[in-house]
Amino acid sequence: MDSKKTQGLLSKPAAKPINSPLESLYGIGPLRLRDSSLKTVQAYINRVNLKHNVEILKKKCAAGVKFCAVVKADAYGHNARLLVPVLAGGYADYFAVSNIEEAERIYPFAKGKPILVFAPLYEGIAPDLLQLAQARGFHCTICSPAGLRYVNDYMETTSRSLPVQMKVDTGMGRVGCLAEEFEDLYHAIREKKWFQITGVYSHFANADDQDLSKARQQAAVFSELVTRLGLSQFPILKHISSTAATMQLPEAHYDMIRCGIGMYGYTTGAYGQSCGLKPVMKVEAPLIQIKKLAAGQSCGYGGTYIAPNDMLIGLIPFGYADGLFRSLSNRISLKIGSYEAPVVGRISMDLTMIDLSNVPHPAEGMMVTVIDDQPGSCCDIYHMAEQIGTIPYEILISIGSRVKRVIVN
Repeated sequence: MDSKKTQGLLSKPAAKPINSPLESLYGIGPLRLRDSSLKTVQAYINRVNLKHNVEILKKKCAAGVKFCAVVKADAYGHNARLLVPVLAGGYADYFAVSNIEEAERIYPFAKGKPILVFAPLYEGIAPDLLQLAQARGFHCTICSPAGLRYVNDYMETTSRSLPVQMKVDTGMGRVGCLAEEFEDLYHAIREKKWFQITGVYSHFANADDQDLSKARQQAAVFSELVTRLGLSQFPILKHISSTAATMQLPEAHYDMIRCGIGMYGYTTGAYGQSCGLKPVMKVEAPLIQIKKLAAGQSCGYGGTYIAPNDMLIGLIPFGYADGLFRSLSNRISLKIGSYEAPVVGRISMDLTMIDLSNVPHPAEGMMVTVIDDQPGSCCDIYHMAEQIGTIPYEILISIGSRVKRVIVN
């Protein structure tokens, strides 16, 4: 990112109302209410369910514990520009994203709430990104002496401060300084006049397990560091809990919880699917063609499906480029109303074929549920993830940009 681009980012005005019908159709304007007359591929974002999920998570905590809404990866595929303004209106105290570029994208919609950047500052990071972080006041993560030295040298040339949060690796073996390095790094940062430490945090590796012994070991390491350095005496946020830890480890809530997957209505691990969370997204696509398939005829690439009898199949303009994994070919069913329609043949980049045998009076323009928001459905995300050996996260963030996100309530 060069300086001209950075200046452009810094001078970019707040989002203005958009009047173009195309922009409304494609879900990029500020007003994106569901229009049932639009027979196109759409992801319906349920604002009521989003608020409900935040309240469920907050009720797990003591009064005064802050709520950090994790909206990285475009709000887990839901469209951060739609969700952040809702969350900033009294539901989230903080936001968290992966990198400075993501922070900039949500900045106009965050209503002044602090934005934590998970990716650590490092030796060699582009000065333009540091300039942007300074100008916006993003809370950047720092966890290495090399990164500290490099960023401090840059700060000396600008004479501008930067809020930072320290991340410590308490046992996950991923991002963060080692516990034995934490104290030296903490004092080194405090000695630099251009840094304001606003938080200290870590991340659990096994908080969604039934056996929480590893998670409790990590919490003990974190607590020992907080106590040894007397961090409770300072206005420094201490936080370590994700959705799973929010649900299962009340002793680890500290000053703030950071929730991602649970906010969107999903869980992983031992605490299950019965905690009251509601999926926020439902995806539909129209039937764009209905055709006969004769007995013995194949359909799709490779001819992997052979019609057992004369049948009707339908095509929807939704394929693996849109988030329906090719590995789900011939393995799941979609829905038309309450009727299941099995996927037949290989899922293509742009198209999927479904068996209409169970659907009474099928017609072009009927809407097909590709991803359902009803747990237990044949095409809910849990079922899809189980079929291909993955987790709900991966399904959600794979929903492509061609799928128009719209608010339904």
